[in-house]
Amino acid sequence: MDYFSRVVFFKLNVVGLLSCLLVNISMIHADDISSKKVDSKESKNKFIAGIYVGGSVMQISSNYYSNLIEIPGDFEKSIIGVSYGLKAGYDWYFLPKHGVRIYFDYMNSYFNSKERTLGTYVMHTIALNADYRFDIFDNFGVFAGVGGAFNIINTQYLGNMSAFAGSINGGLVYSISFVEFEFRIRYLAYEIPEKSSNYLPPIDSHQPTRHLVELDSPISFHVGANIKF
Repeated sequence: MDYFSRVVFFKLNVVGLLSCLLVNISMIHADDISSKKVDSKESKNKFIAGIYVGGSVMQISSNYYSNLIEIPGDFEKSIIGVSYGLKAGYDWYFLPKHGVRIYFDYMNSYFNSKERTLGTYVMHTIALNADYRFDIFDNFGVFAGVGGAFNIINTQYLGNMSAFAGSINGGLVYSISFVEFEFRIRYLAYEIPEKSSNYLPPIDSHQPTRHLVELDSPISFHVGANIKF
């Protein structure tokens, strides 16, 4: 083998060794990244327990009749109440920034119309929810989800009732270590048949003989704190 051939052979060997070294380094780096991603996902898979408090808004619609003839007019009003509750569940992350929270929660809502159409309105809600979570940063994220609920309702003047409901949830979360602070908007979608009220106030020159009341689904705004463990 002449000098030129030996030089070419040597350079090819060096290039081959460097290529093998780079491939090995790349594989080690990829394994390290993959391992970190797995660790990141698994470290976020935790149980949660928390409390929340806030306000709710609900609309009441009345229809008045005099001898089977509806009395014209706009008889709708919105009332503001308070609500609070407890929750417990589990976070499962299928990607480092993407996860699902499955949780039960109990919510108590209190309204007072301050008149004799409804009076006080107390609702107990038990729900199972599933929220998709996306972590924009390590300690800040957003979520949106749905749930199924059962409501037990006690009123002062319209009697007691119950209803199944769907729940739509959305909000923001901010975490400090194992404590998570949350802002949530919740819409409980349920339907209650019109209720007959004995409250028959005079309306202009009309004296109602029948009063039907429709209660719309409330929207709630909550702030809360959760512990992850």
